This record gives sequence, C-alpha cells and structure tokens, in this order.
Amino acid sequence: FPVTIIDDNRTDQLALKEILAGYGNILLFCESLQEAHDALRRKEVGIILVNIDRPKFPSMEELQELLEEHKQHTHYSIVITENARTGSKLLRGLNSGAVDFINKPFNPHLIQAKIEVYKSLYYKDQRIAQLLSNILPRTILEELNQHGKFSPKRIDKGVVLFTDFVDFSMKSKSIKPLKLVKRLEYYFTRFDQIVERYKLEKIKTIGDAYMALAGVTEDNEEPVLRAAMAALEMRDFMRNEREVSRARYRDWE
Repeated sequence: FPVTIIDDNRTDQLALKEILAGYGNILLFCESLQEAHDALRRKEVGIILVNIDRPKFPSMEELQELLEEHKQHTHYSIVITENARTGSKLLRGLNSGAVDFINKPFNPHLIQAKIEVYKSLYYKDQRIAQLLSNILPRTILEELNQHGKFSPKRIDKGVVLFTDFVDFSMKSKSIKPLKLVKRLEYYFTRFDQIVERYKLEKIKTIGDAYMALAGVTEDNEEPVLRAAMAALEMRDFMRNEREVSRARYRDWE
C-alpha cells in the first residue's frame, strides 16, 4: 500500500519508518512539496503524510495546490503537527484538503490505527470506482472526479450499438455454465477490440447483450458510419464463428 511522507526531519522519518514499515505498506519519503509533486506525477498514492511544522514548509496555499493537482491520484492526506490543540496551522491544513492529523510526539498505536482505517477506505473507494467504470462512460467518470457532478448534454448525432444473441436463453441450457461464461468472454473480448478500433465507447454488457455508443461521449467524426462499420464487423465475426463451430461439431450453432 503506497504511503508518501513529506518531511525533511530525519528523526521523524526514522520514527515513521519504524511505526509503518511492514503491514503491506510501501513508504516513499520526500523532503519537499516539489519532490512530492514529481513523485505523485509518476504513481498513485493511497495516503500522504505531510509535516506542516517544519521551517522549510512553504505555505498552506502550496499544499492545497499539491493536493488539488493530484487529487485524482491521491486519496487521503494527513498532516503532522505539534500544535493539534492550540495552533491555527492545523485548521488551515485541514482546510487545505487534509482529512486528519497526527500529533507529535508520535503515538505508534494511534498512527497505525489511523493508517489502517484510511487503507480500508481506500480499498472501498477502489471497489466503488471499479463498479462505476463498469456502469458509466469514461468521460462521465472524469467529469464526476473533477467536479463532483456531470451536466446533461444535448446529442444530435449519437448512435447506440446493441448486440444480442438469438435464442440465447434456449441454447444456454445445453451448455455448462463455466463454458458458457468463457464463450461469452471470448466474444465480448473481440467486440471490445472492434469497438476500440472504431473509437466507440463501450457502455456495458448485460448477460448476452453488449452496448456501445458513438458520437455521445466522444467527438470523433462520422459516428453513424463508425457504429455501422463496427456492427458489420461484429456480425461477420459471429458468422465466421458459427461456421467454424458447425465444422467442428460444437454445440453453439
């Protein structure tokens, strides 16, 4: 689990390494916000710990800029401070985008507990994101991540491509479930390749049905032509599969 620690204090670094090493954590130490910027551009980070009391700490505004720039790849930010009760700096840190704080001197058990809580939330976020990616188009997800909402749009030349296997319910009764799922996965994988080639947007699969869009979530030219060409290629692929199946005496005809 990736944890980035922004702190130029060697004593803090050694203490946090001792507290957090292991437990599935991958620790990356940065001594400045600029170093953290460079690191966050290269990889996604689950948790950031940042010491806001260090003399070299630039400003809360720069911390806010860092968290805002990398918010799609940084999930939870926690500030480290000695002034949790009396300092206004902690409040400013939380207002900059941090979700929690760690007080000094360090309490190992409390720190470990907080990290585990946010790791659990991170994994839940990942599962939710995966579910949403299976339901919503990529462009809608990007708008949701950036603005927290998406606005209705008028589409003048959008095309919906929908496929369905004829007599699927009846034919599926004679095929073992695992074999059926593998067969559908094989077909849908080829459909994915066709959709990608014609720059359509896959929406979802429902049982034996496959849905994609053209000219709705992207602005490439000729959405009708691209959707029609994709549909024809899917049809030709399935016809070829049917002939091969018959030739080999398979049970999908």
